[in-house]
Amino acid sequence: MFTLNTERIVKWPVIVEMPVDGGNTQQHEFEMSFKLIPTDQLASFSKFEDVIVGWSGVLREVEPGKAEELPFSKDALGTMLRIPYARAGIARAFIECMTGAKRKNSGTPLATGQAAMTRQPATIQ
Repeated sequence: MFTLNTERIVKWPVIVEMPVDGGNTQQHEFEMSFKLIPTDQLASFSKFEDVIVGWSGVLREVEPGKAEELPFSKDALGTMLRIPYARAGIARAFIECMTGAKRKNSGTPLATGQAAMTRQPATIQ
């Protein structure tokens, strides 16, 4: 049964295609919590900061080769949103979440090459 609820927060997978040497990308995946907004508010939507309320699976490099979980904060979100390829992945995930449509062939890497064959935890770089 469908229940009408205009105040929803949904956890949704985000796949970021991070550029790597050789013209390839490497997939990094984490989960983001989006506040769903009504379609009449989409026209005035201007900031991801208004609809992103959490995440999990985002790491922070504390020293070369060592990373730890990065707790969600507005400052950390601001850092992530300044990275163009991270913002692009977030935008794709938000659209998928708002429409309920997952990316087709999501198990297939978008890039080619060995680096693109494995998804890794997301690390803010």
